[in-house]
Amino acid sequence: LQPRQHCAALDAGTGALLPWAPDLSYLGNLGQVRDLLVSGDSLFVAGEFDVVDGQARGNLAAFDIASGQLTGWNPDANGTVSSMIELNGTVYLSGYFYELGGIARQRLGAVDRITGEVESWNPQCSGNVNSLAAAGGLIYAGGWFATMGGDAHQNIAAIDAESGQVEDWSPE
Repeated sequence: LQPRQHCAALDAGTGALLPWAPDLSYLGNLGQVRDLLVSGDSLFVAGEFDVVDGQARGNLAAFDIASGQLTGWNPDANGTVSSMIELNGTVYLSGYFYELGGIARQRLGAVDRITGEVESWNPQCSGNVNSLAAAGGLIYAGGWFATMGGDAHQNIAAIDAESGQVEDWSPE
């Protein structure tokens, strides 16, 4: 038995457990992983943690896939990150946070995939966003909210990936 704390790597061919074993913690306890995203040569990890492999990380971290080493990517969300998607070099994030990198972002935000710099995309949501999907230049957000971008949207909304403008699309 080889213990792992919420993250593990398996050989795709054999299913054998690989040595990679990052240490994620939250306030001295085990951290939680909510989502994983592979993009380029990086594995992005989102959840509820404040330290990864002994380094401060605010609920987001990235690892180099080849070496398994923690990278310097650190957008620093001040609350749980529940979902991530990547589109054209931008990582879109959702969750229960109010800031990314010290910049106000209400439960949704976008950061550069390479640098982790917070981007201007800022649709502002009234409640928690649990999941994201992308199609046709739009980001779809689902969760527990009544407004998105200041307009009524009951728990689901479509947002332009480029501008952050919330679309009129609003299923009942």
